Amino acid sequence: MLGDLNETLKKLVISKLGADGIDVSFEQPTREWSAKISRPTVNFFLLRLLENRQLRDLYWQERKENQMSKRLWHPRRVDVYYMVTAWATEPEDEYHLLWRILGTLMRNPVLPDEFYVGSMRDQERPVPIEVAQTEILENPAEIWSALNNEFKPSVSLKLTLELDLALIEESPLVLTKRVLFKDLPTSMETEQIVQIGGTVYDHQGAPLANARVRVVERNQAVSTDTQGHFTFSNVPRGEYTLEATAPDGEVRRRQVTWGDNREYDFTF
Repeated sequence: MLGDLNETLKKLVISKLGADGIDVSFEQPTREWSAKISRPTVNFFLLRLLENRQLRDLYWQERKENQMSKRLWHPRRVDVYYMVTAWATEPEDEYHLLWRILGTLMRNPVLPDEFYVGSMRDQERPVPIEVAQTEILENPAEIWSALNNEFKPSVSLKLTLELDLALIEESPLVLTKRVLFKDLPTSMETEQIVQIGGTVYDHQGAPLANARVRVVERNQAVSTDTQGHFTFSNVPRGEYTLEATAPDGEVRRRQVTWGDNREYDFTF
């Protein structure tokens, strides 16, 4: 991912500043590196990665696939920090180049997706850009000392990426269930809540979406979801008639006993 992010930034810079006479580098700006520079260069030095806790989504995504219920953890959001510097033979050229790169980055509140490379195309959310907004160097002299190079003015750059942890919890899809409530001192049943459900299939055995399923005696109806599933809740136990109507108008009926923990499927 980080390599593809680098290539995306490189494409953005080259498209705005032009490829003629300018290089883009992501190497550590050490003394040995800077001694090899032969023409003006923009350097993006990756400093740190921090999870953005303010953007963390603590809820699961719910999906139903092939009679299974899947819960997927939302991707984490990670802030990627760069120190951006300009390198040239003359100081005036460096200042000019740094100002141009500052303007190029500030004109884009989000990273333009037309420059995405590789896995960057998998980012579902826009990638926000913050330029010269955060002081990422608490002690710049220490950084340059560690790089064994002379101090250079820099621009801070922060981008926020999605990191998919691929955390998936999978379990059978529950369509029919019964919940009993009892009085603890007497252990007597005080209330029973029943949910029943099933799946509607077409002639070829594929799940049928948007079919109408009705409890005839109560005139209570629901529509099937994209997987053909339907459920009814809070209906008293007893004998009922379930009626399913396909989108083309074909009707099927069946008798059911509410509360026997079965699933009730229809096939047209």
